[in-house]
Amino acid sequence: MTATSGKGGPALQWQTLATEFAITIANGEVWLSIGEALLFGGVVLLFGIWVARSAGLLASDAPAGETVGVGLASGLMVLAAWWAAIWSGGRSSFTPVAIGFALAIALAAARRARRSAAADALASAAAGIDGDETIPTRSPRRRSLIFTAVAGAVFIVAVALLYGSTMAPSPRDGVQPIEARDPAFYAVLGADLATTGTEANYLPSGFSELPGLPPQTWYHWGELWLASAAITIFGTAPLAARFFVVLPVLLLAAAALTGTLVRRMAATASRRAYLFGFLACVFLAPIPLIPGPFFSVWTAGLIFGITVFGLAAVAVLLALYSVTVLGTRRPAWALAGFVGSAVALIVPAHVVIALLALVGVGSVWTIRIVQSVKATRRLPIVSPIWRRTLIATGIALVATVVWGLFTGHGLGGSALSPSVSPFNASWRDSIAVIALGAGAFFAIPVAWFLARKEAPVHADIYLGTLVNSWSSVRSHGARGSVTSTCSTCSSAGSPSLRRRSRPPLPGCPGYDYGPLGMRDSRPLHCCSASRSLNSASAAASSGSKASGQTITHHFP
Repeated sequence: MTATSGKGGPALQWQTLATEFAITIANGEVWLSIGEALLFGGVVLLFGIWVARSAGLLASDAPAGETVGVGLASGLMVLAAWWAAIWSGGRSSFTPVAIGFALAIALAAARRARRSAAADALASAAAGIDGDETIPTRSPRRRSLIFTAVAGAVFIVAVALLYGSTMAPSPRDGVQPIEARDPAFYAVLGADLATTGTEANYLPSGFSELPGLPPQTWYHWGELWLASAAITIFGTAPLAARFFVVLPVLLLAAAALTGTLVRRMAATASRRAYLFGFLACVFLAPIPLIPGPFFSVWTAGLIFGITVFGLAAVAVLLALYSVTVLGTRRPAWALAGFVGSAVALIVPAHVVIALLALVGVGSVWTIRIVQSVKATRRLPIVSPIWRRTLIATGIALVATVVWGLFTGHGLGGSALSPSVSPFNASWRDSIAVIALGAGAFFAIPVAWFLARKEAPVHADIYLGTLVNSWSSVRSHGARGSVTSTCSTCSSAGSPSLRRRSRPPLPGCPGYDYGPLGMRDSRPLHCCSASRSLNSASAAASSGSKASGQTITHHFP
């Protein structure tokens, strides 16, 4: 039992957490992975700051916290897209986004080359006028950035140790403890990307193809591609690559961006406001005040939610940041292309979040258009920077979807449970418990009402958030239940492909749980079977014997 198992009462849980923490900090491979995370985060930050400033998204005089958040987010998104496009041989759904980022950076470099002479002249003139005043202002800003980066490094170490004590415990006695099946499954997906470059979430089943499923699937591939980069470059074990290298850096980027958004939307330079947003992103979650169904207590802050939303959470926050600052930026195709590519990245990073974002943005724009036509009999006036950004975003979105369909991407991992009715009592009770314990949700309509006249852009963000929340609640209720990866087998149209009951069937090859997360192993997960059965997948799907056994798994 790990610290998050929820059994034995709070005292035993804390005792288990302390025991796992002691095991984690005594494991040298954990610290090696954390060192890789710090190196990875540092490279991403420096590259991201350069990219964001070159594109014109990040101002050179931005506060340190904003620089870290925007820099990390930009670096993570660009490098993830480029790695996915290159390592997959262009088959990845990130390929159009990767091209968009490259074009935006090329345009920014060309613009900078054209203006370099003028910029040098202006800088010399400014230095001649008040040169004694510029030196003291740059040095404190640099010191602040270094201090913030060091604090971010401490945050990465702390989060990695927390994950090692909960979701990714260290091996002992020749076995690898697993808190739940999802961490192992996602870790192996990252390893599959490193070895095959194929975006298919059913590969851990042991079958390279399944009848009725597309060759590749829309999924949340962003953080998985980053994990595959760590596995390939550093040789890190899959579980360690995900929980010690990638997710802590993603969480830092998301929290820093949230703090930046709070400070910008509140129109304040207060560090307390930034810290409030940072901590709210990490820890804010509904408090289950009364007992309820499973999903009424399933919600958590992004400190654990990052395992579900990954790079998509960072992409959404960077998109919101872009909304708040675009009005203050000069119109440029480099900036428009960069922001448009960042928005389009949400689709391959997490297709469900992309659909919800489309509903929210579409609703807000529909209301804006109706109001404008009603008041002026004309469409809303769009500024040049927004016009260019909308054009670039539309092109990037269409290119991403078209390329995904061209490369065989489909929704192959979802199926409804016929035994669970839509909008059932469990769904209603879960919504009631969450609403009761989530007071922050009720602040959103209040914020919209207060900002609707004085800050229309902020009001649009609040309104979009409300629409997204309502749409998410309705869609989950209409589906009747939350599906899992196990549905990939049931949707394959092959009744003989069933989930195997534990333990593995006699004759199945064993699972070699290597240090820190299965370097050569396959976790016991939905439709899990040895890769040695790949050649027998056709026989298995028809119900015949394979490797001397019949695959007779069943869903619970």
